Amino acid sequence: MSIVDMQGARDGKRSDMRRAGVRNAVVIGAVVLVGLLAGEVEAAVRNPDGVAVIIGNRAYEYDVPQVAYAHRDAAAFRRYVVDVLGFDPENVIYSEDADKATMERVFGNRDSLKGSELWRYLHQDGISDVVVFYSGHGIPGLNDKRGYLLPVNAHPDAAELNGYPIDVLYQNLIKLKEQQAVRSVRVFLDACFSGDSGGGRLIGSTSAIRVAPLKKLAGLDKLTILTAASGKEVASWDKDAKHGLFTHHLLNALYGEGDVDADGQVTAAEAKAYLDRHMTRAARRTFGRVQNADLRGKATAVLARAVGGMFPVRPLIGPVRRVGERFRDCPSCPEMVVVPAGSYEMGSPISEAGRYNREGPVHRVTIAKPFAVGVYEITRGEFQQFVEATGYPAGNSCLTFEEGKPEWHSGRHWRDPGFAQTDQHPVVCVSWQDAQAYVQWLSQETGQGYRLLSEAEWEYAARAGTRTAWYWGQKASGQCVYANGADKTWERRWGVKLSGIDCDDGYAFTSPVGVYGANAFGLHDVLGNVSEWVQDCWHASYDGAPSDGRAWESGDCSQRMVRGGSWLSLPELVRPAYRNRSNPGGRDLTSGFRLARTLIGGTAMPQAGSQQQEVKARQQAEKARPGAESRKSLRQVGERFRDCPTCPEMVVVPAGSYEMGSPASEVGRLDREGPVHRVTIAKPFAVGVYEITRGEFQQFVEATGYPAGNSCMDFTFEEGSVEWRSGRHWRDPGFAQTDQHPVVCVSWQEAQAYVRWLSQETGQEYRLLSEAEWEYVARAGTRTARYWGEKASGLCAYANGADKTLVRRWGVKLPGIDCDDGYAFTSPVGVYGANAFGLHDVLGNSFEWVQDCWNDSYAGAPVDGKAWESGDCSRRVWRGGSWYYYPEFVRPALRYWYYPGDRLINNGFRLARTLAS
Repeated sequence: MSIVDMQGARDGKRSDMRRAGVRNAVVIGAVVLVGLLAGEVEAAVRNPDGVAVIIGNRAYEYDVPQVAYAHRDAAAFRRYVVDVLGFDPENVIYSEDADKATMERVFGNRDSLKGSELWRYLHQDGISDVVVFYSGHGIPGLNDKRGYLLPVNAHPDAAELNGYPIDVLYQNLIKLKEQQAVRSVRVFLDACFSGDSGGGRLIGSTSAIRVAPLKKLAGLDKLTILTAASGKEVASWDKDAKHGLFTHHLLNALYGEGDVDADGQVTAAEAKAYLDRHMTRAARRTFGRVQNADLRGKATAVLARAVGGMFPVRPLIGPVRRVGERFRDCPSCPEMVVVPAGSYEMGSPISEAGRYNREGPVHRVTIAKPFAVGVYEITRGEFQQFVEATGYPAGNSCLTFEEGKPEWHSGRHWRDPGFAQTDQHPVVCVSWQDAQAYVQWLSQETGQGYRLLSEAEWEYAARAGTRTAWYWGQKASGQCVYANGADKTWERRWGVKLSGIDCDDGYAFTSPVGVYGANAFGLHDVLGNVSEWVQDCWHASYDGAPSDGRAWESGDCSQRMVRGGSWLSLPELVRPAYRNRSNPGGRDLTSGFRLARTLIGGTAMPQAGSQQQEVKARQQAEKARPGAESRKSLRQVGERFRDCPTCPEMVVVPAGSYEMGSPASEVGRLDREGPVHRVTIAKPFAVGVYEITRGEFQQFVEATGYPAGNSCMDFTFEEGSVEWRSGRHWRDPGFAQTDQHPVVCVSWQEAQAYVRWLSQETGQEYRLLSEAEWEYVARAGTRTARYWGEKASGLCAYANGADKTLVRRWGVKLPGIDCDDGYAFTSPVGVYGANAFGLHDVLGNSFEWVQDCWNDSYAGAPVDGKAWESGDCSRRVWRGGSWYYYPEFVRPALRYWYYPGDRLINNGFRLARTLAS
């Protein structure tokens, strides 16, 4: 049976929200302010000086059950303090899975409170209202009988050594109140403190190990404390609401249901009474046990006030995500990325090479809401966790490809498909039914709505805003950069002549996930590597297909859809439009799957640690690749690497030619962007996946003592004005940044100094990109005005530019703005979708210095990709637009200049590295 024959063979074979809605039938312009002292502070729309500490501890390291809904509890409370209390998001200290060091850093310890993160966030005049929320395990000290919050890295048998004492938390909060450093303190703990647990075991569905009761503590009357259970009781979970039982009913009370006397406010005593009526009865009804909330301190404290006589309807809450954000729901969960809502034309036009009739008719599909998609296909290591956790019988036979032909073999399975794989390779020999079992398990483990993609969602995610036959262009010639399909490596391995194959990627079977370039949504291996099961039943055409992106669950459900082609598929079968089918119970060596996850709620800050997780995954993939240890400096196209653990992450981009500049018809075009001319990049080279971050630049300054200046010569948006200011610099550009934000207020000369230092440290040839190289990698094989399409409408999915967030922040009117990304200044690197070369923030966020001198046009420009080092070298070029630039200026073709010694509020840089031959 031939390869084509093999492809052909496969061708043949709840009520709480409703009550809140009735209570508040119409909510127009209503805003609630929560957490104010009764009689002390008047209600207001905003509370910009409030400070919240929110911790959700779910993923524990030792033999401690996971707290399934702790992250959802934390996310819901974060949404509450920001949207309802009116706290500034920058004043919310938010942590998922906090270890002991994190807790001590945030709250201080018995010896020190000043210098803690909470203390640093407080207003110096003592006008901050403080809210503390914790969801996770409590633990008893087996010897001292004190209660402890359990950090995720703590062993339950040694709470005295590695737990965080609850009395220390209270004492530090009492000190703040006694010292008049704060106005009010509210503490909400979804963890029970119940006494003699004996070994720290969980009982049934609980969110806390039994812990010692809180001893009498002077000063508690200065706080307001609500905890989930009293005495020897256990705190339960609400599996329907997917929250701790306490958190779920407490939020209902705070969103207005606790206002039983209808006076427009909810006191702590009223919240406690509401919990006694609803939470206590729910625990008895569902679990057959008693759970009573515990209230300490000021029972008269007002926890919520209505504004305009109304409370808002409680929103549905999940771990809310922003478009382009990458996250994991647990440390070992698959990494996901949020893709935007949108519309597209599904299917292939009749003119598309390799088209099948089953790919039509072309029809418009609208994805109404953002959803999350796996950055990678599910790996063998991830599938193994499922099998080991559940004992799932994943079979002992598979259709494999051995001795040059496909045959069914017993003894072949996902652990051994007949060729070498590591835990970083995509799992194969899994059926649609196996994939569904994995989805059900992961959903139960995390409390999130995981599923397979629908066929329409899959093609939408695969195209990532493109309409070409492949997401890298109209021709298949870029396959070895972006997809693992049949090529010359495969041809050599099997001695088979395959027509139309013109590239060589070094993989005769599957490759580790993430080796090839991502599409514009940041998804790897959507095409090639393994075919991916989707939810739909088989239909021979799109006649009558849903137009809303839902799975088509009618038709021939004895066959389920697979998409994307695989490592043995010819290039014409590795297209976003290509569709195939197979028996849902069958297993073969080309089939795997990728996950989707339904999102609930609105937008949120990006999750800390996602970039570090990505780095770890890349390093594992690097080690798994053939010859990685011996190859060292020799890199393959699409490979991501670091030259040292703290070095910037780089990716290898291919050689190629392109048309540099913009056509006269391009909206927003400037004369300096022409004439259009062909540039050839003769050799692959490496480019920074992200712009250089503040943390990376800080390493350089601290290592060298480089005097990076104390003025940022360009304008800052302080007080809504545009002014030249001194006293601003890369550490403090006038707005909040973390070490994961792109460094700004750096000059071209300072970028050069960084390049020289890093080159010396690593022995590698780092440099700035030439202008031609920059535009080449920004376009990443596209010829549209932006790498996600011709129009700017996708801006908030791919680039941080001026949008509705900036309009709201500064009260300015910007024409043509139609989206909202939540960032009024820079964003952390990597939040937005990557282009097809896997580069993030090439457009927007910060301008990027390049090597070239300024020339007013491309007349006489180099055609070999080298930097143009003649012209007006008193001015240097920068590219890509920034966080406050109109969409028409956030284009690959846009070019600007500035003086090489000047620092600007919106400029940074990205690195290139020359590769060894």
